[in-house]
Amino acid sequence: MKLLFISALTSVLFAAVFFAVSHAQTFGDVLTIGNSLTAGQAVSSGGVITCAALGGAVIAADRQSSCRGNGQRNVGGWQPGLANAIDTNVFNFGNSGELTSQLLSRLDSEMNVRNSQFVLILGGTNDAIRGPATSVTISNLQAMIARVRARNRTPIIGTLPPLLGGRFAGSNARIVAINAQIRQFEDVEIADHYAALVDSWSSHTSGDFIHLGPSGNAIVAQGWADAINRSIATPTQAFIPAIIILL
Repeated sequence: MKLLFISALTSVLFAAVFFAVSHAQTFGDVLTIGNSLTAGQAVSSGGVITCAALGGAVIAADRQSSCRGNGQRNVGGWQPGLANAIDTNVFNFGNSGELTSQLLSRLDSEMNVRNSQFVLILGGTNDAIRGPATSVTISNLQAMIARVRARNRTPIIGTLPPLLGGRFAGSNARIVAINAQIRQFEDVEIADHYAALVDSWSSHTSGDFIHLGPSGNAIVAQGWADAINRSIATPTQAFIPAIIILL
């Protein structure tokens, strides 16, 4: 009888280990919401504005708001790299020019479109440039996190890339202030893009010191991937030691 009991427990242990290994790092798809940094807008040193969400199409300077992800799969500046890094689909709901209040107002409708496991939030750069109080920005971001959780999904928030250099360099102090408060958010994974980009920002911007270039997009993609990895709960791992103790 004892031998049968041990044999049965060994089988259960093997099954649990197999389940944990086979399901480790398995992702549901990802919804990304933000402004032009999410949509994939870029500006060359010569002032040419392009939109990665539109296949790299050139857009007119007076139509920057036309850079929109429209929920497309695995398109944008950093979405393709993230999709490759975690082997899942990443949907682009970036709209250029938007404030955090606008992101908040459309978040529910975007989540209705995609029942994604993860919701990546990157917003606040336009707030820093255009003037809503930092407290308003933070309140909007916190409300977005709460709405994602209310849907039983996993929110992940990113700190904002720098605004060092270029015509909006004077707004970088506000970026720093917003990021400092984001880093104090509790019970949510944070992808610290500012820290990853700031030391070599001139090499990572697209040319206007606001939007991301190829290396900047690669860094941001990896930052999101790392944050998603940290956020994944693996309850089976807690189950395995309990079986070992029984043995």
